[in-house]
Amino acid sequence: MAEELDVEIIEEKHLTNAEAYELLKKVVDKIMEKEASIPMLLSKTLDYLKKFSKVDPETARKLREKLREYWLKEENIIMKLMR
Repeated sequence: MAEELDVEIIEEKHLTNAEAYELLKKVVDKIMEKEASIPMLLSKTLDYLKKFSKVDPETARKLREKLREYWLKEENIIMKLMR
């Protein structure tokens, strides 16, 4: 059975695949420092994000800022960046 984590949600926001990969990679690296392995779900998610990220996180952030100038909703911006 999967181990449950007791965490507090501090902030919720939309992310591109590249940004999600960057954040999840930091989490996985911290887990790897303390333990020998990571849960399979984290591993598979990290692999997926790496394969399907079309731009690097910095480029995604710059494109997001540029698209905000056109008054698009955050959800629409993320979907455009993921295509």
